[in-house]
Amino acid sequence: GANVIVVDKGKYSTDDLARIRPRVGVALGDVAYTSLIGKDLGGILEHRGKVRWSDEFQAWVVPTIHPAFALRRYAERTWLVEDLKLAKRILDDGGVRPVEPTQVEIIGSVEHARAMREAIQIAGHVHFDTETVSNHPRYSLPFIYSFAIRERHAYVVARYLHLWTMHWSKTELRELDGIIKSILLDEDITKGGWNIPFDNNVSCNAYGGFPRNVVWDGMIASHCVDNHLGWRAHSLKVRAAQLTDLGRYDDELDAALVAHGFTLDGKPDMGQLWKLPDDALVQHYAGLDADASFRLEGIFTPRLHEAGLWTLYQQERLPIALEHGVLDRVGVRIDVPYLDRLSVDLAGALNDLTGQIDAIAKAARS
Repeated sequence: GANVIVVDKGKYSTDDLARIRPRVGVALGDVAYTSLIGKDLGGILEHRGKVRWSDEFQAWVVPTIHPAFALRRYAERTWLVEDLKLAKRILDDGGVRPVEPTQVEIIGSVEHARAMREAIQIAGHVHFDTETVSNHPRYSLPFIYSFAIRERHAYVVARYLHLWTMHWSKTELRELDGIIKSILLDEDITKGGWNIPFDNNVSCNAYGGFPRNVVWDGMIASHCVDNHLGWRAHSLKVRAAQLTDLGRYDDELDAALVAHGFTLDGKPDMGQLWKLPDDALVQHYAGLDADASFRLEGIFTPRLHEAGLWTLYQQERLPIALEHGVLDRVGVRIDVPYLDRLSVDLAGALNDLTGQIDAIAKAARS
């Protein structure tokens, strides 16, 4: 059989593919992907880079965008290149590379949480992430916190289970929240994460204050070093799949959301993650979020230095992002009297301009 075959719409029939027996098939666009795998929820932008095994063709299938789409959407072209590289890697490795698992340590007692805090204090730097009820920064509440202080390991603190189900006593939860709050507000612990303004607001909703000494936001760093890419490039999952060996670690979670009908606009709805009954799956995913964020700091930091962007990131982009987080919460105060005065001044200026135009028109007629 062939090594790799690129499948475009209408180019090959299923009988052709069965006869050719490729080891890897690259599906260009929705039509080709559907012909190889069947209809899945969401379009090609949802599925690109998610490698699937086809029992029918006994081949790995790598879905990607169609070249015609890449020509129309210049910022998306990188995914076509990335996915072709992925197909080559699968061919060279004889299959999908196994992922070295992240050790996700679920906090099971208050004593365990205290030991976690001590480890974080000793490390002095931590990445944190939240899983929340809804996606609104001002009103969301966290039901899971995850923390990472080294690669391939994460602590997960489940404040509640799915549907906001209690699994701690009130006394235990109060102590647990005190431990989380003390970590977030500790000035001696530097903190990082991905899309920090959101997690800062969520933490403020729960504990009445923004986390202190935040020194890293991976999303802002991603925009700095690869600003030519489209907005889809800068999500945590996409960057982790592209730059680490974690792969598309959200695939199993996406499948569970779809299976339970938790979708929005044809895609898995992360805003309903808190309703998903598989608590172990959600908690493991939360741990991978923190681990991915931690790993990506080690990747982006040298890239920022190499590109001469570290000072820009540190002194401008990150402070602006943190300030935007505050604005998300308090809004922008509007000086109504000042705006009223501006309105009067503008009306006067427009009247003067109208008079000048009329005078010029009369002079031209005469």
